[in-house]
Amino acid sequence: RLTAYCATDVEVERAIHKTLIQLSPSEQDLWVIDQHINSRGVYVDLPAVLNLIDLSEREKSRLQFELRRLTNGRVRTPALELRAEHSKASTVKLKAMAKGVSQDGRARGLLEYHGAGTGRWAGRRIQTQNMPRTPEDFEIEDAENIISWARIPGGEQGIAAEYGKALDGVSWTLRSLLMAAPGNELLCADYS
Repeated sequence: RLTAYCATDVEVERAIHKTLIQLSPSEQDLWVIDQHINSRGVYVDLPAVLNLIDLSEREKSRLQFELRRLTNGRVRTPALELRAEHSKASTVKLKAMAKGVSQDGRARGLLEYHGAGTGRWAGRRIQTQNMPRTPEDFEIEDAENIISWARIPGGEQGIAAEYGKALDGVSWTLRSLLMAAPGNELLCADYS
């Protein structure tokens, strides 16, 4: 069955190759750059990610307890304001970061060239192109502060005291978890 599958797979790939047009030299160069980017990956502060996951889970549990308390146990799943806070996408991204890190501390395969119908890159796995926006006054020192709070049991209260809501602080810290590997420098640029 495997041999038959492979033979069929090869035939399909040949048919696709005959149908598709060749990439232009500039598109081929971009594809090669994409492969280098995805092969190199980006370093992830895994200890901070794991601490923030734990903190986020504690805060979600606290929010669920608060909801049950406020409704005398009649409502067991988050609703309205508590639901908005409870369902932050940041915890999903944290888990994707933790799951996607290789032995060398890098996450790979995060971009797909021509992954969107418009021809632009598409984010994969961690979805680095879809990170939550931070407040204008949020600085790298704030992210470092939140990461420090995450190391402490009960640190969610400290984050909430300084930044309003603990899960907001976690969300604003996501970009800071992708960083230069030790001994390297991370350079950022965009077309604008």
